[in-house]
Amino acid sequence: MKKKVIGWLVLMLGLALVLPAPAADEKSPTLRGTYTIVKGEDNGKKVAADVLKGTRVAITDDAIVTTDRGGKRIYVVDYKLNTSSKPWRIDMTIAEGKFKGKKARGIVGLEKNLLKLCYAPDGDYPPAFEAREKSKQLYFELKRIEASPRNKRDSR
Repeated sequence: MKKKVIGWLVLMLGLALVLPAPAADEKSPTLRGTYTIVKGEDNGKKVAADVLKGTRVAITDDAIVTTDRGGKRIYVVDYKLNTSSKPWRIDMTIAEGKFKGKKARGIVGLEKNLLKLCYAPDGDYPPAFEAREKSKQLYFELKRIEASPRNKRDSR
């Protein structure tokens, strides 16, 4: 279950979740950065802190890379973000590894350095930032700890 949660965590982050690089004169918000996961829910159940501890999520302009506490890449996710909807919608696809090609739809919110991501593997866009019991959804809150590169998968 721990690997499943971390795997979907990455997909979610895969999360999904980065805006295209803004032009120098644009005031667009960006999700680029390195994050730690501060809260997680899986299908109505809280994800244990020891499962999340040390996991890092790096978001570039076109990918999300999740690493475990030892620095090993767990998941790499490509994504597309739609900022014209409220909340923003994200479409994610695992790009590497055992679950390559698996897809998820989600919603994203950004408030200062707190990123909220709720998604449904192989499902539709969640209606809210929560993962209720039997919803088959995951919800995570991530805290940005540093800026990140713009280039795809160049996150470590």
